[in-house]
Amino acid sequence: MSQAAKAPDVPIPDGDAPEERRDRRDGPGDPAAPARAAELAAPGPVRGEVLGLAVRERRSLVFSPPPAGAPFPRGMAADGQVEPFRELRTRLLMSAGKEGMTRFTTLVVPVTAGSGASFVARNLAAAFTLQQRLALVVDCNFRHATQHEALGVDGGEGLADHLARPADVPLERIVRPTAVPGLHVIPAGSDARGAAAGRRELASSPALRALLARLRDEPCDVFLDGPPVEGSPDARLLADLADFVVLVVGYGRTTAAAVAQAAAAFDRRTFAGVVFNDGPDDLPGGRLPGAR
Repeated sequence: MSQAAKAPDVPIPDGDAPEERRDRRDGPGDPAAPARAAELAAPGPVRGEVLGLAVRERRSLVFSPPPAGAPFPRGMAADGQVEPFRELRTRLLMSAGKEGMTRFTTLVVPVTAGSGASFVARNLAAAFTLQQRLALVVDCNFRHATQHEALGVDGGEGLADHLARPADVPLERIVRPTAVPGLHVIPAGSDARGAAAGRRELASSPALRALLARLRDEPCDVFLDGPPVEGSPDARLLADLADFVVLVVGYGRTTAAAVAQAAAAFDRRTFAGVVFNDGPDDLPGGRLPGAR
């Protein structure tokens, strides 16, 4: 396996954080954010120690153990491919600790479709479970919903159904355990096609804000598998609801100018960095970030 590819010189976007995010952060901004963003995509040893973070006591959702006899999901990284995800986890934990956050929400989005962001999102979430943390992947990519297949769970009712009919499809019903201990998923849902067709603006809906606000009271780290930045405003809308944004680039598929333009769409204080992936999106054995 080759070393991780060097990140391009991606400018960190300027601009003020939305009012909603300021409630979760202290001060006018962190001048070290560009350095942390560069570190996330760059190879090399991790500087600092993994932070020991406390688990919140409040717990209303039922996070079930893995289903008995369930096969290990096909869409996970091989044993020899886990280390880059562990390093990403450590860097995010360090950044969260500096902001005083014990649990947080991370949006993972590709520049273009087929870059492997869904693969990165679930394997990054799985890396958090290696530290005995609960992790929840939320499939927000309605146009290309694959997490239920990759993680081997029922793809029936899910996020789109809950957002369209929250009273009829409660949150407790759409959180599904996977065969990876500690890893849960909310699939896109049976109504994802309708959401993707634009019948409802679910990415900016009050129901989604309410859902993510409730998940902040749960003892889990949340990973939003978002749609591509190019071609839709949904990635930028979801970014306003996340603590960190990780941008996934299909290695050799996107120009440096396109990467820079995509990065500029996000607030510099939440933009965590760029991850390179040269495998196809959501195929078993997909390549890990930075692999050539």
